[in-house]
Amino acid sequence: MSNSPRDTHPLKSNQLKAQIPPEKTELPSEPVRSPWTVKLFAPEQSIPIQLEIDDRAVIGRSDPDGKFKPDIDLLANNQDAKGISRRHAEIRAGRDFLVIIDMNSTNGTRLNGFTLQPHEPYRLHNGDSLEIGTLKLQVQISMMPVHEGVKVIKRGTGQLRRTPDEDRYGTRRHVLVVEHDENTARVIVAMLQSLGYRASSVDSTGEAMRFIAAELPDGVLVDLAMPDHPGTEVCRMIKKDLGNVHVPIFVVSAQTEEDIIKEAFDAGADVFLGKPVGADELLQGLVRFVGNPIITPED
Repeated sequence: MSNSPRDTHPLKSNQLKAQIPPEKTELPSEPVRSPWTVKLFAPEQSIPIQLEIDDRAVIGRSDPDGKFKPDIDLLANNQDAKGISRRHAEIRAGRDFLVIIDMNSTNGTRLNGFTLQPHEPYRLHNGDSLEIGTLKLQVQISMMPVHEGVKVIKRGTGQLRRTPDEDRYGTRRHVLVVEHDENTARVIVAMLQSLGYRASSVDSTGEAMRFIAAELPDGVLVDLAMPDHPGTEVCRMIKKDLGNVHVPIFVVSAQTEEDIIKEAFDAGADVFLGKPVGADELLQGLVRFVGNPIITPED
C-alpha cells in the first residue's frame, strides 16, 4: 500500500452518492490480484490523498512523538485533530469490493451520513462520502481488480491489431498509457506488465505524439481528462498522424454519458471504458483488439 498526494479534480456533485443507508457485509475473503487505486478528497484541500490497497489500510493520525503512523495519515500537515482517533478506521480490499470498518473510534465514522457500528464491515463504493471524526471526505475509485462497469465498443469494430513484421515474432506487444496522474499511470503500467505486455506511460499530449513518432505502439490507453488537451484531441491527432496504420485506442473516463461516449468515438476511439476500470475488462479488451501479449506467426 502506498500513499501520496497528487493534484487532480474531485468528483462533481452529481457523481456523489445519495444519502442511502450503508450496506453491511462480510469481510473480503478472495485475494486481490491487482491493487485498488483510491482517492480521498477533502473539501478544504485541493490535493487529495491517493493510495493503492491490496490488503488493508489504517486511517487515522500520527502520534506527536512519532511512535505510531497510520497508513493514511489524514492530519500529516494539519495540527487540528478534527476528532480523528489514531486508529480511527480501516479499509480492507477484496477481489471485487472494498469495505470500511470503524475501529471503535472516539468520535465515530459516518458513511453517506450514517454512523457505522464499530468493528462491522460496510461496503465502500465509488462516490461515497465519508466522515472521519469531523473531517469530510469524498471517495473516488480509479482502478479495481474486477468490474462490470461501462464498456462500449465502437459499432463495426472488429479485430484491430496490426499485422506484425516477422522480426517481431516472440516479442511483447507494446501498450502506451497516456495519463497525467503519476500514481494512476504507474498502477496501469504495472498491471499491463503483470499481464505480459510491454508498457510505457507519458503524462501529456505532446509527449504522447513524440513517443508515437519514435516508436509505434500496438495499442494506446488514453485518459479523457488530460490537462493540456482533452483525450479526444489525442485520439484525433493519432488518427491523423498514423494515416492508414490502425492502432487501437482505448479511452478511459469517469464521465459515461452518451454524448461523452459519442464524442470519444467521433474523435477516433475504438473502446470506451468507464471508471473505475477493472483489470479483467481491460485484459479482455486488449486480447480482443490488440492481441495476446506475445506476438506469434499465428497473429
